[in-house]
Amino acid sequence: MPRFKFFVTHWETALGSRVDITFSKAEIRDLCCCRSRLIKQFGTDLGKKICSRLSLLAAVSNLSDIPSAPPISLTAVDGVDMYSVALGVELRLLFKVVVPHRASAKPNPVVQQIEIIGPEPVPAAKGRRT
Repeated sequence: MPRFKFFVTHWETALGSRVDITFSKAEIRDLCCCRSRLIKQFGTDLGKKICSRLSLLAAVSNLSDIPSAPPISLTAVDGVDMYSVALGVELRLLFKVVVPHRASAKPNPVVQQIEIIGPEPVPAAKGRRT
């Protein structure tokens, strides 16, 4: 069975702009850039879902292009320019948008670089029993 490598750096969007995707750690990069590793670690469904979310993040020109409704559910996370997209009920893909200082004052600035922090568990909602 051939190995499918999923490389997401320097992805060309439909408008021709480039979205650079970087990773916070080499381990996260090695995991996210190889579909077979994702499937081995997270299972078929979740591995494919992570691949599709990375493709989505690579293709957007600004955050308003990402749906905030399920199943994708773009959510702002505590911290400066930190966001997540849903990977299911219990897991999310955390990322940081790197915005040039001069563009940070604009609403919905063009996304030029995204740093993937990695998959992480969704924190329990206040008042919800686990």
